[in-house]
Amino acid sequence: MKHVILIIMISVNMQTYAQQILGRVINNKGEVIELVNVVLYDTRDSTLITGTITNQDGEFIIENMNKKDLYIKLTCLGYKDTIYTALLDSKADYILDESIQILNEVKITASRPIVKIDDGKLSFDVPTLIQQRPINSAFDILGEIPGVEKNGDRISIIGANSTTIIINNRVSSMSFEQIVEYLKSVPPEHIKRVELLYVTPPKYGVNGSSINILIDNYRTTKRERKAQIILEGNQAHCFSPSTGFSYSSANEKSLLNVVYLFRYDNANPSEKLDAFHLLNNESHHISLENNSKTKYKTHNIGLSFDYDLKNKDVISFSYNANINRSDTKRNGLIVVDEDQYIKSVNKRKGPSDLHSVSINYSHNNLLIGADYSYYNNKKDQYLINSREQTSDSIISNSKQIVNQASFYMSNEHVLMKNLKLSYGINTKMNHSDNDQSTFINNKPDNVFSQEQSEYSVDGFVGWSQNFGKKFTVNANMLLEYYEANIASGDINQTIWQDWNLYPTITMVYRIAPMKILQFSVLSERRYPSYWQTTPNITYMNYYVAIEGNPNIKPSKIYSGRLNFILRGKYIFQLFGNVSSDYIQQSLYQSSDKLQATYKVINLDKHNTFGSMAVLPFKIGQVIDSKLTLSGFLISDKGVLEDVFFDRKKMFGRISMNNNFYLNTKKNLSIQLNGFYATKSIQGIYDIKPMYNLSTGIVWTVNERLKLSMVGDDLLNGRRGRTLTNIQNQNYNQIINNDSRRFLVSIRYNIGGYKEKKSSNIDTSRFGL
Repeated sequence: MKHVILIIMISVNMQTYAQQILGRVINNKGEVIELVNVVLYDTRDSTLITGTITNQDGEFIIENMNKKDLYIKLTCLGYKDTIYTALLDSKADYILDESIQILNEVKITASRPIVKIDDGKLSFDVPTLIQQRPINSAFDILGEIPGVEKNGDRISIIGANSTTIIINNRVSSMSFEQIVEYLKSVPPEHIKRVELLYVTPPKYGVNGSSINILIDNYRTTKRERKAQIILEGNQAHCFSPSTGFSYSSANEKSLLNVVYLFRYDNANPSEKLDAFHLLNNESHHISLENNSKTKYKTHNIGLSFDYDLKNKDVISFSYNANINRSDTKRNGLIVVDEDQYIKSVNKRKGPSDLHSVSINYSHNNLLIGADYSYYNNKKDQYLINSREQTSDSIISNSKQIVNQASFYMSNEHVLMKNLKLSYGINTKMNHSDNDQSTFINNKPDNVFSQEQSEYSVDGFVGWSQNFGKKFTVNANMLLEYYEANIASGDINQTIWQDWNLYPTITMVYRIAPMKILQFSVLSERRYPSYWQTTPNITYMNYYVAIEGNPNIKPSKIYSGRLNFILRGKYIFQLFGNVSSDYIQQSLYQSSDKLQATYKVINLDKHNTFGSMAVLPFKIGQVIDSKLTLSGFLISDKGVLEDVFFDRKKMFGRISMNNNFYLNTKKNLSIQLNGFYATKSIQGIYDIKPMYNLSTGIVWTVNERLKLSMVGDDLLNGRRGRTLTNIQNQNYNQIINNDSRRFLVSIRYNIGGYKEKKSSNIDTSRFGL
């Protein structure tokens, strides 16, 4: 620790005397220019001091400048050479004028790289990636990212043990499901770039792999206002409309984004279960069929405001809300031993609200911020199980209130040429109130009130260094203290109290300009959700219930990955994950009563090893395709009550995305996508093959109006179909989430209105 403190003191002392020159190069339209030569000279005798080039965001930085009276010369093909006075420790925008020369006609055909590696991250330019595709929201963009698997509302990095979605370089306090809902309300035009982080730096507040979604923070010399109106109709089993709008206002110092989306979901999911239940050495045949009618009214609200101070520091504020009202009615029929018929009517409704506020301040590489979230979920349930002569009633009321607050700070220093040191802290405090009252035939069955408090503090140090132009190393070490306590009645219990050390490393070797090797290793720890650690029991019908587990433990995961990227678009990958205490939910047929319960357990072992290849290709100017191949070896070992299992399985997945342009303007196109996954396993489950076929058409009528139509899961192949036949567990399940649908979307842009107010600075606009 003394050495770390000494290094930090040395870096602070060096920054006292050394200054830096940083800026961004743009053209007269406010568009960033990459690969601009930036050469620094001494004003007194025009001596060349050093030089660099701009990155994909048009930005450059020259470190450790102790001299004054400097100037920079900017040169780039197609632009006039321009000289500027160098500004120390002040980020500025530098404008290049186009150089117009009339030459004989030359036609050059080239393809832009799909992926770039920037500081160990795989970076994808969104406007290029989604051009003329039926993309209706920021969430839809994720299905176009190479190496990302999108299955309905499930998003995962292929080969990663877990995937976190982060926004603007920082983890959100929203749950994964709530982030998905928020991203569905954000127009795709607001997204500048998406990054894949197989090893997420600790400064982002994430331990593991993540997808970083970067919202465009453009500025403009004249106040500019833009708006978009959204109308959508979703036809699955029933019709579900949605409507919303987005609004943005930008000037040279600030950016305001507002999004709102109202969704009325009218879904009809269904489940089927065919089981043989062994009880007292006698087998009972259970046939169950559930049909649900679920109605959701959801309001998604997003507001963000960025303001640049005089010294180019930035203050950012954001507010997000997810307000949901749900009403579900499940009608079930259970047949026992072919002669007992039981009808179940299960009504469940209630509100759930999430409000999240975040504020942060950035100064050069220093970031300080805090956020707070409030979540309130209430559900009332009324279940009737009717037989020929009798009926049972189950009345349940549950409530969960979560308060979560966090504070974070990170900084980065350049200690010497090509060497960076980063450090920071993350703190988090959570408090959850969980209450449930369940009565069966007016008699108490499961009544509890539980409070759970969690505290975590972590500090991290990171090291990044370039060894020449070919080899780069990023290493981080994070030390975390985590404590969780439960209070229920007179019982106070500490369920977790641990010190954890998480080392991570990413190495990049550039074999040649278009051949790159990337190797990464990480360790992570995953904690169960609040409901999973409560003793609650939710009855779904006469036969099936869902149960929490207060004794569940966090998962420990170690992962490694090797990427080979060829020509900026072909990706070949090997990966492996080794997990202990892996958290999984499985259906268990009780050995002492005629009931099956979804239980949350820790697996002794959950290991996955595999490979992946992403192969994009084009056929002329008409077809733009991407083929993704992946293969896995999975190994699961554990105990589910009295059932012991140790299983292995090899399986594969093939997916293909195709975009067909129907005219030379490329404003009318058709997309055809599909995937097929072979048989696999999950704990005691055998998962049957899963497949998908979807199509879409998009017509950009003009710069304001865009029409699209999407048909998803046309073959109804995304149903979850599982089979279990291990020891005394014997059943088949089919879960249909009503995912076959047709969606029509109309998006109309309003704006481009600019106030007549001039300025000397012009920065980047939307990257459309």
